[in-house]
Amino acid sequence: MMKTVKARILASASMLLMIAACSNDMTRGNIPPSAQMEESPRYARTMRYVRSDVDYRKYNSFIIDPADVYTGADAEFGSASQQDKLDMAAYTYAEFRDIIGAKYPLVNAPGPNVARIHMTVVGMEATQPLLSTVTHLAPAGLALNTLKGVSGGKGSFMGSVTLEIDIFDSVSNDLIAAVVTNQQANALDITSVPSKYGAARTGVQEGAEKLLKSIDEIQAGKGIPQAD
Repeated sequence: MMKTVKARILASASMLLMIAACSNDMTRGNIPPSAQMEESPRYARTMRYVRSDVDYRKYNSFIIDPADVYTGADAEFGSASQQDKLDMAAYTYAEFRDIIGAKYPLVNAPGPNVARIHMTVVGMEATQPLLSTVTHLAPAGLALNTLKGVSGGKGSFMGSVTLEIDIFDSVSNDLIAAVVTNQQANALDITSVPSKYGAARTGVQEGAEKLLKSIDEIQAGKGIPQAD
Protein backbone atom coordinates (compact mmCIF):
# COMPACT_ATOMS: atom_id res chain seq x y z
CA MET A 1 0.00 0.00 0.00
CA MET A 2 1.36 3.39 -0.98
CA LYS A 3 1.55 6.00 1.78
CA THR A 4 3.03 9.42 2.31
CA VAL A 5 6.33 9.53 4.17
CA LYS A 6 4.80 10.96 7.32
CA ALA A 7 1.86 8.56 7.27
CA ARG A 8 4.19 5.60 6.92
CA ILE A 9 6.32 6.59 9.90
CA LEU A 10 3.29 7.32 12.06
CA ALA A 11 1.52 4.08 11.14
CA SER A 12 4.60 1.95 11.72
CA ALA A 13 5.26 3.44 15.15
CA SER A 14 1.81 4.39 16.39
CA MET A 15 1.50 2.00 19.32
CA LEU A 16 5.21 1.62 19.87
CA LEU A 17 5.62 5.32 20.46
CA MET A 18 2.12 5.99 21.86
CA ILE A 19 1.54 8.64 19.24
CA ALA A 20 -0.36 11.67 20.48
CA ALA A 21 -2.19 13.36 17.62
CA CYS A 22 0.66 14.48 15.34
CA SER A 23 4.22 13.74 14.29
CA ASN A 24 5.71 16.45 16.50
CA ASP A 25 4.12 15.00 19.65
CA MET A 26 4.98 11.29 19.45
CA THR A 27 5.74 9.69 22.80
CA ARG A 28 6.26 6.21 24.16
CA GLY A 29 6.83 4.55 27.50
CA ASN A 30 10.54 5.34 27.60
CA ILE A 31 10.14 8.94 26.41
CA PRO A 32 8.97 11.52 28.96
CA PRO A 33 5.44 12.79 28.17
CA SER A 34 6.81 16.33 27.89
CA ALA A 35 9.34 15.30 25.23
CA GLN A 36 8.67 15.69 21.53
CA MET A 37 9.65 13.62 18.55
CA GLU A 38 10.79 15.68 15.58
CA GLU A 39 11.55 15.01 11.94
CA SER A 40 15.22 14.41 11.30
CA PRO A 41 16.83 17.48 9.72
CA ARG A 42 18.97 15.21 7.58
CA TYR A 43 17.16 12.00 6.71
CA ALA A 44 13.77 11.29 5.15
CA ARG A 45 11.30 8.86 6.75
CA THR A 46 12.93 9.43 10.14
CA MET A 47 11.69 10.80 13.46
CA ARG A 48 14.02 11.42 16.38
CA TYR A 49 14.13 12.33 20.06
CA VAL A 50 17.27 13.88 21.55
CA ARG A 51 17.89 15.58 24.87
CA SER A 52 19.67 18.90 25.12
CA ASP A 53 20.91 18.22 28.67
CA VAL A 54 23.06 15.20 27.83
CA ASP A 55 26.81 15.17 27.20
CA TYR A 56 26.69 12.65 24.35
CA ARG A 57 30.43 12.92 23.77
CA LYS A 58 31.22 11.07 26.99
CA TYR A 59 29.73 7.86 25.59
CA ASN A 60 32.64 6.12 23.89
CA SER A 61 31.75 2.48 24.61
CA PHE A 62 28.52 0.65 23.94
CA ILE A 63 26.33 -2.24 25.01
CA ILE A 64 24.26 -3.53 22.10
CA ASP A 65 21.18 -5.49 23.10
CA PRO A 66 19.73 -8.30 20.99
CA ALA A 67 17.07 -6.79 18.73
CA ASP A 68 13.37 -7.28 19.45
CA VAL A 69 10.41 -7.72 17.11
CA TYR A 70 7.44 -5.43 17.69
CA THR A 71 4.29 -7.43 18.39
CA GLY A 72 1.60 -4.73 18.53
CA ALA A 73 -1.58 -5.13 16.51
CA ASP A 74 -0.59 -2.16 14.35
CA ALA A 75 2.74 -3.68 13.27
CA GLU A 76 3.33 -3.68 9.50
CA PHE A 77 5.02 -6.92 8.52
CA GLY A 78 2.99 -7.79 5.45
CA SER A 79 3.44 -11.43 4.50
CA ALA A 80 6.51 -11.94 6.70
CA SER A 81 6.46 -15.16 8.69
CA GLN A 82 7.45 -15.30 12.35
CA GLN A 83 10.75 -16.83 11.26
CA ASP A 84 11.29 -13.97 8.78
CA LYS A 85 10.83 -11.49 11.63
CA LEU A 86 13.17 -13.36 13.96
CA ASP A 87 15.76 -13.64 11.19
CA MET A 88 15.57 -9.88 10.58
CA ALA A 89 15.98 -9.18 14.31
CA ALA A 90 19.02 -11.47 14.47
CA TYR A 91 20.46 -9.82 11.36
CA THR A 92 19.86 -6.37 12.86
CA TYR A 93 21.71 -7.33 16.05
CA ALA A 94 24.64 -8.78 14.10
CA GLU A 95 24.94 -5.79 11.74
CA PHE A 96 24.83 -3.18 14.49
CA ARG A 97 27.45 -5.11 16.46
CA ASP A 98 29.69 -5.47 13.40
CA ILE A 99 29.37 -1.88 12.22
CA ILE A 100 29.52 -0.08 15.58
CA GLY A 101 32.00 -2.58 17.02
CA ALA A 102 34.42 -2.09 14.12
CA LYS A 103 35.24 1.36 15.50
CA TYR A 104 34.12 1.52 19.14
CA PRO A 105 34.50 -0.84 22.11
CA LEU A 106 31.52 -3.10 22.79
CA VAL A 107 31.19 -4.05 26.45
CA ASN A 108 28.88 -6.19 28.56
CA ALA A 109 28.72 -4.17 31.78
CA PRO A 110 27.31 -0.70 32.53
CA GLY A 111 29.73 2.14 33.11
CA PRO A 112 29.84 5.96 33.30
CA ASN A 113 30.95 6.27 29.66
CA VAL A 114 28.83 3.44 28.31
CA ALA A 115 25.58 3.85 26.35
CA ARG A 116 23.20 0.97 25.73
CA ILE A 117 21.69 0.61 22.25
CA HIS A 118 18.43 -1.28 21.83
CA MET A 119 16.87 -1.98 18.43
CA THR A 120 13.32 -3.06 17.64
CA VAL A 121 12.17 -4.23 14.21
CA VAL A 122 8.87 -2.36 13.89
CA GLY A 123 7.95 -3.38 10.33
CA MET A 124 9.16 -5.09 7.15
CA GLU A 125 8.16 -4.87 3.52
CA ALA A 126 9.21 -7.55 1.08
CA THR A 127 10.65 -6.88 -2.35
CA GLN A 128 8.63 -8.23 -5.26
CA PRO A 129 11.59 -9.66 -7.20
CA LEU A 130 9.99 -10.14 -10.63
CA LEU A 131 8.26 -6.75 -10.79
CA SER A 132 11.26 -4.98 -9.27
CA THR A 133 13.66 -6.55 -11.79
CA VAL A 134 11.43 -5.56 -14.72
CA THR A 135 11.09 -1.95 -13.54
CA HIS A 136 14.84 -1.70 -12.96
CA LEU A 137 15.70 -2.98 -16.43
CA ALA A 138 12.94 -1.49 -18.58
CA PRO A 139 13.87 2.00 -19.93
CA ALA A 140 10.90 3.78 -18.36
CA GLY A 141 11.33 2.02 -15.02
CA LEU A 142 15.07 2.69 -15.03
CA ALA A 143 14.45 6.39 -15.57
CA LEU A 144 11.94 6.48 -12.71
CA ASN A 145 14.24 4.61 -10.36
CA THR A 146 17.12 6.91 -11.32
CA LEU A 147 15.05 9.88 -10.15
CA LYS A 148 14.13 8.05 -6.96
CA GLY A 149 17.76 7.11 -6.35
CA VAL A 150 18.90 10.72 -6.63
CA SER A 151 16.19 11.88 -4.21
CA GLY A 152 16.70 9.00 -1.78
CA GLY A 153 13.37 7.41 -2.60
CA LYS A 154 12.51 3.72 -2.54
CA GLY A 155 12.84 1.77 -5.77
CA SER A 156 9.75 0.37 -7.46
CA PHE A 157 8.51 -2.82 -5.75
CA MET A 158 11.56 -2.82 -3.44
CA GLY A 159 11.20 -3.73 0.22
CA SER A 160 12.18 -1.85 3.36
CA VAL A 161 12.55 -2.16 7.12
CA THR A 162 11.32 0.14 9.88
CA LEU A 163 13.47 0.24 13.01
CA GLU A 164 13.23 1.90 16.37
CA ILE A 165 16.62 2.56 17.95
CA ASP A 166 16.62 3.52 21.63
CA ILE A 167 19.79 4.71 23.34
CA PHE A 168 20.09 4.62 27.13
CA ASP A 169 22.62 5.70 29.71
CA SER A 170 23.79 2.28 30.88
CA VAL A 171 24.09 3.25 34.56
CA SER A 172 20.86 5.20 35.13
CA ASN A 173 18.94 3.41 32.35
CA ASP A 174 17.56 6.82 31.30
CA LEU A 175 16.59 7.15 27.66
CA ILE A 176 18.89 9.75 26.10
CA ALA A 177 17.95 9.44 22.41
CA ALA A 178 15.54 7.55 20.17
CA VAL A 179 14.98 7.16 16.46
CA VAL A 180 12.20 5.64 14.37
CA THR A 181 13.36 5.25 10.79
CA ASN A 182 12.27 3.53 7.59
CA GLN A 183 15.29 2.30 5.62
CA GLN A 184 15.79 0.49 2.33
CA ALA A 185 18.29 -0.04 -0.45
CA ASN A 186 18.95 2.79 -2.88
CA ALA A 187 16.46 2.77 -5.76
CA LEU A 188 19.29 1.94 -8.18
CA ASP A 189 20.68 -0.95 -6.12
CA ILE A 190 19.65 -3.86 -8.31
CA THR A 191 21.85 -6.26 -6.28
CA SER A 192 19.17 -6.41 -3.56
CA VAL A 193 16.30 -7.03 -6.01
CA PRO A 194 16.49 -10.86 -6.34
CA SER A 195 16.13 -11.43 -2.59
CA LYS A 196 12.73 -11.10 -0.90
CA TYR A 197 14.19 -9.20 2.05
CA GLY A 198 17.47 -8.06 0.48
CA ALA A 199 16.42 -4.41 0.35
CA ALA A 200 15.25 -4.58 3.96
CA ARG A 201 18.57 -6.04 5.05
CA THR A 202 20.39 -3.29 3.16
CA GLY A 203 18.18 -0.88 5.09
CA VAL A 204 19.42 -2.36 8.36
CA GLN A 205 23.00 -1.76 7.22
CA GLU A 206 22.11 1.82 6.30
CA GLY A 207 20.59 2.38 9.74
CA ALA A 208 23.69 1.08 11.51
CA GLU A 209 26.03 3.12 9.31
CA LYS A 210 24.04 6.30 9.97
CA LEU A 211 24.22 5.66 13.71
CA LEU A 212 27.98 5.13 13.42
CA LYS A 213 28.28 8.40 11.53
CA SER A 214 26.34 10.12 14.29
CA ILE A 215 28.67 8.72 16.95
CA ASP A 216 31.70 9.83 14.90
CA GLU A 217 30.32 13.36 14.66
CA ILE A 218 29.63 13.50 18.38
CA GLN A 219 33.13 12.29 19.21
CA ALA A 220 34.49 14.96 16.88
CA GLY A 221 32.72 17.58 19.02
CA LYS A 222 29.85 18.37 16.66
CA GLY A 223 27.13 18.21 19.33
CA ILE A 224 23.92 16.20 19.57
CA PRO A 225 23.17 13.28 17.23
CA GLN A 226 22.40 14.37 13.69
CA ALA A 227 22.93 11.20 11.64
CA ASP A 228 19.60 9.64 12.48
